[in-house]
Amino acid sequence: MKFLFIKNIRNSTIILILFCLANNNILKAQAQFQGINHPLTSRGWAMGAAVSTISQDGSGIISNPANLDLAPRSWQINYTGFVLDINSTSSYGIFDYGKHNSIGVAITALDYGQFTERDVEGNVLGNFQASDQYFSLIFGRSLYNKISVGISGSFMNSSLNTKNAKALVGTIGIKYFNPETNFALGLSYRSAGKFFSGYILDNEKMESLITFGVSKRLAHLPLLISADAYKAYDDEYIGKFGGEFHIGQRFFLRLGTSTRRFQIQSRQNLNSFLSASSIGIGISMQKFNFDLAFISLGDGGNISSYSISGKF
Repeated sequence: MKFLFIKNIRNSTIILILFCLANNNILKAQAQFQGINHPLTSRGWAMGAAVSTISQDGSGIISNPANLDLAPRSWQINYTGFVLDINSTSSYGIFDYGKHNSIGVAITALDYGQFTERDVEGNVLGNFQASDQYFSLIFGRSLYNKISVGISGSFMNSSLNTKNAKALVGTIGIKYFNPETNFALGLSYRSAGKFFSGYILDNEKMESLITFGVSKRLAHLPLLISADAYKAYDDEYIGKFGGEFHIGQRFFLRLGTSTRRFQIQSRQNLNSFLSASSIGIGISMQKFNFDLAFISLGDGGNISSYSISGKF
């Protein structure tokens, strides 16, 4: 089975050829639903997505649900623009649920845009949309003075022309946080979940993901540093690193990078050197917080992200 997809963007035409063979090694399940791995917030994007132990907001509640109970009861709306006019919109809300419990809801819609479908002879067959949707329900609880745990379930839907894929995954996490030293350790496990339907096979395999994180707010500098490490789907180990400088009480400067820069960069110049690096700022007002981030993909372009949030 073979499709030829052509997408017109401004004055250029980008041709995407997708060969869907009977052997699903060509299009593995882990190539789908990549939006579930994206940060929910501009703060997360700016800090290199190293947010699995970050609980000052909801940035880390998807990667490690144990962050939920330590996060403030708040809401957030985010818009992220990718290359090729791809964009995503996400939001979350965190609420009290009993004395030592909390519950959170997160929704993400990833829009790949409108495509023109042509056959191999160039005849127009029509237009279609491609998109992903993610709905996550998160539960968090404080067990002891410095230990919290969390669990989440995420329903994922992906649509491509007449094709559709649906899956359910679960994540469990545990976190240690010492408020006296502002030191945190976290570990999360995302299960293989269940495929309800796939693009090729309904029993496609989704790999599990184990993430280890650490963060520390320095005692004598207004700086929060964080790092995440996990094994990628292609047996590659990935490290993500982030930092957040506090400039007074209302302003924040954020930086991040990732070992993925070595895979993204295609040639030795300044643009490729900054691949997978990010920068962002945040402004804290009385009722609202505003954040923005820019992420370099080297020669592949840039990602920009904007968020507004507030406390209940």
